[in-house]
Amino acid sequence: MRPSSFNGTIASAIEQCERNAALDPEDRLTPEKCELFRQKLSANDCGVVMVPDGVVHNFMNGRQNGKSFVTRTVMKKLGRTDRALLCDLGGGVHAYWYTGVQGQSCNNVGFSFVIPVIPLVFAPPEPPPPTPKPKCKVVAIRQQDVPPGFTFVPGVYLPPGCCPECSPGMYIQGLVFQNQHQSDGGTLFVTVCE
Repeated sequence: MRPSSFNGTIASAIEQCERNAALDPEDRLTPEKCELFRQKLSANDCGVVMVPDGVVHNFMNGRQNGKSFVTRTVMKKLGRTDRALLCDLGGGVHAYWYTGVQGQSCNNVGFSFVIPVIPLVFAPPEPPPPTPKPKCKVVAIRQQDVPPGFTFVPGVYLPPGCCPECSPGMYIQGLVFQNQHQSDGGTLFVTVCE
């Protein structure tokens, strides 16, 4: 990296991005990513980082004899850490703009593509929570609360595996059942389940 290889302007950084995006239409760096890069730089939405040696850039911009060029798969190895603005452009694309230190920064932009890590071991899915048993309570229905000409048929709860598991109580018109559970006071006791 040569100090001030490029101008330290957003326009220069975007020009480098667009040149890289035009190299290969099949890679992750697209003109849309360059537009997002412009927006993030304009909004000061990129973080300042100190980049150590060993970081690999899929594209690295440079300039030699006044001419711009792009190198692919470049590992940073200058023997120092360098200040850069780091912008996450989504989809695993990260832009490093080496700028901000007078007399040292080259103002080059490097792009690194990060491949998402896929876990090799998958945990089995958690079993669904058990179906809660209905909460039931005995409710007293006074005979005078039942409309004239109707008979109350109490609800039924059956253990799991039977169908249906719960049948609500209901009023039926015009039928009289012999097997009603009434107390002497004309009160009918039924089990109600939520």
